Amino acid sequence: MGRPARPEGVLLAVLAVAAGYACGRIAGSLLPVAGAAAAGLAGFGLACTSPYGLSGHEGPGAAQLTLATGALCCAAWAAPRVLRPALWLLAAAITLTAVVGGSTVGSVACGAVLVCSLIAARPRRRLPRSSRAR
Repeated sequence: MGRPARPEGVLLAVLAVAAGYACGRIAGSLLPVAGAAAAGLAGFGLACTSPYGLSGHEGPGAAQLTLATGALCCAAWAAPRVLRPALWLLAAAITLTAVVGGSTVGSVACGAVLVCSLIAARPRRRLPRSSRAR
């Protein structure tokens, strides 16, 4: 458009996404519970300290709170059964923080993530064994 092209910004964005993906894969394979829990708590901390606050702008705050809740739910699924309730309680605390902070979209989205994770945790009935296996 008549201006000199500056592709550095796009290149940096692509490199940042690739580095984030690689770090996530490495952390997920080496320390799945600690990596996901740390990501969830870091996202929650960023949402609380953002200049917009929890209810200032629904978009960024709601997205950060929802991602933090999802990361803690993923950590709960990767954790041993003993640690799962504690991680789900942390996710519930983030949801309650969204409610108290006045983020309507954030509280609904966090609640939906938490409810879906808890519903998936319900024990399933196994199919009856076939007559040959008895």
